[in-house]
Amino acid sequence: MLLSLKISNFALIKESNLEFDKGLNVLSGETGAGKSIIFEALAVCLGERASKSMIRQGTDHSIIESVFDISEELRHVLVTKGIVLDEAEEVVVIRRDLYLEYPNVSRINGFSVGLSDLKYISSFICDIYGQYEHQLLLNKDNYIKILDKFARQTDIKKYDNLIEKTEQYYKLISDKVKAYEKLKLKESELDKEIDYIKFQINEIVQINPVSGELEEIQSELRHLQNLELINSSINDAVAEMDSSEFNYDSKGAISSVNNAISSLNKITDLVNWIPPIVDRLKSVNIELDDILHTLNEEVCGEEDLDRIEELSLRQSKLQMLEKKYNTDIEGVLKERDSLERELEDLKNIDDTIKNFERDINELKNSYKKFALELSNFRKEVAIDLKIKLVAELKELEMQNTEFDIVFTEKSFSKDGIDDIEFYAKTNKGAAFNPVREIISGGEMSRFMLALKNVMSDSNKYKTFVFDEIDAGLSGKVANSVGKRLENFSNDRQVLIISHLPQIVSKADTNFKIEKHDEEDQTVSTVRKLNKQENIREVARLLSGDNITEENLKSAELLIGEKRS
Repeated sequence: MLLSLKISNFALIKESNLEFDKGLNVLSGETGAGKSIIFEALAVCLGERASKSMIRQGTDHSIIESVFDISEELRHVLVTKGIVLDEAEEVVVIRRDLYLEYPNVSRINGFSVGLSDLKYISSFICDIYGQYEHQLLLNKDNYIKILDKFARQTDIKKYDNLIEKTEQYYKLISDKVKAYEKLKLKESELDKEIDYIKFQINEIVQINPVSGELEEIQSELRHLQNLELINSSINDAVAEMDSSEFNYDSKGAISSVNNAISSLNKITDLVNWIPPIVDRLKSVNIELDDILHTLNEEVCGEEDLDRIEELSLRQSKLQMLEKKYNTDIEGVLKERDSLERELEDLKNIDDTIKNFERDINELKNSYKKFALELSNFRKEVAIDLKIKLVAELKELEMQNTEFDIVFTEKSFSKDGIDDIEFYAKTNKGAAFNPVREIISGGEMSRFMLALKNVMSDSNKYKTFVFDEIDAGLSGKVANSVGKRLENFSNDRQVLIISHLPQIVSKADTNFKIEKHDEEDQTVSTVRKLNKQENIREVARLLSGDNITEENLKSAELLIGEKRS
């Protein structure tokens, strides 16, 4: 139940703080006073899209805050959405802040929530019937949604299971058919496809890439491409170690060591510590000679240049494969394997097509099974819906109305095989015709009210909001609609905007919306009416602004009929 609604700087409303009661709450007022703004603000608070133009002119921030009491079902929903509640918490506070320069913000009990979560949570709290919602009856596509909502209320487990299975097999069929059509397209160009795949496979096979090969080539190339520096460094080292026939001024390290040995050999018999030194120099000479031999062997020649060319060509081929298939060599090898499997499949395409056709037929049979069960369930609940709807319409002064739901079979779809049309005749002797073609404005209002009565779920905590459902009504019909709203609000809270005295007089709580100029702006205000003010408002609606004693007595009599 909606306990209060606070509105600040929204459209024509500067500041309003309303407290609602259980039962029937009616808002009335002059034409153009902005009655629908109240429910528009509530809808925005509960998750409807908001535009910057809704913020009152001259301000940059609008606040809408609604307070509802908590049912156990709602408590569970809030907890599953991560909103922490104290055990003793008895209300839920929903707030929307609209900003001119910044993104809008939504909060539930202080916790920030996204718009989709807010709308989901609000669906357990409030059901808002907009003033143009009756036009749903003018669109045939809405009929199956209406029937399915009733079916789900009738048996939620059965309906959810059947629609889930129907949607599941429809998707499987759709996916399979797409793959099948792609395969059939390949079949029509089979020779070209096979030739192209063979070309791709042969291209990879001829190059014959090996995993890790490119990295090894690049490493070796880096080495070979530094040959000039390597050769120069080795040659310099060799020149320092051995005298060159081309450089007579140079004395190599080996020659110098040999000369040192010769000089020391002259005194080995004279100095006893010289022989070990000579032996050490001889060892050095042997090591230097070995190093010189190794360096001479490592000097690069023409064959290394040929190797660079060979490796560069191989690298180019491998990189071409990587670029063509947009992957590394490992990926190219996987692509080769995939192409070989695809080639094998194409060679056996006739068998593959037959397998696809068999699978599609099996899926269609499964789909038909559940779609037919869903259709039969819809037809069962349609009988109940027809009976209840006609009974409601009779209470709304449409005693001669007959209603029917006609089923025809359509091609496969995610919601089954049923194409549904609502038929009605509103006068004796008339023929059945589609509702969308024959229904008048006043009849549409009553049809939608009847549907709301029939299809309202068992959630007694939910608030129902009707924005001018009395469009096109007057006299006895208006009184009947008022009575149905009165009955509907016996065990649930109902909010309604109305300009009809027959409906306003049935209210448990009355509010009046008024518009006046404040400085250089027009402002709408809302206030709760006391008993005497309520009588005067009903009298005004009966006769206009010129209220007489007779009008006031008539208003009292009309109000006195409430719940009689």
